[in-house]
Amino acid sequence: MTVYHGTDLMFSEFRFDVAAPPNGASNGYLGVWLSKTPRLAERFGQYCLTVSAHVGRTYSMPLTELVRLHDEVQSRVRQRSADADLAVIERDFYASVHIKLLGGGFDFIDIVEDSGRVHMCVGLVTANLTILSRTSDHVADPTRSVRSLTAFNI
Repeated sequence: MTVYHGTDLMFSEFRFDVAAPPNGASNGYLGVWLSKTPRLAERFGQYCLTVSAHVGRTYSMPLTELVRLHDEVQSRVRQRSADADLAVIERDFYASVHIKLLGGGFDFIDIVEDSGRVHMCVGLVTANLTILSRTSDHVADPTRSVRSLTAFNI
């Protein structure tokens, strides 16, 4: 399956051990966020990577479940001690969700909107994602704020 990844960094392979921290969205720690269209991916960075995703088993995550996860991690953040590191709390929470999904045999997540459409997905296994090409000839959208948990209007 061909999908797309928007980024401000150039790299030749996806690797969790050297991944940049998510920019404004703690759920970025869940895995590699991908879109079904280049137009949407371009909203997340100045480069649009075309990616071949080898998909074994897909977990269909309703958008409402993603919102629930977001609310749960925010609740944990609010309960943290003053010296706790916010990024560590978010990373550990989403890493535990990631591990649970892998343990269930899933290697991919489709984010399913209320309409039943899927515009975004998440790769859980970086070895299953191959960068086919990179483009930077689009004009970056200065309002790149798709990071909210609202439905994507494509």
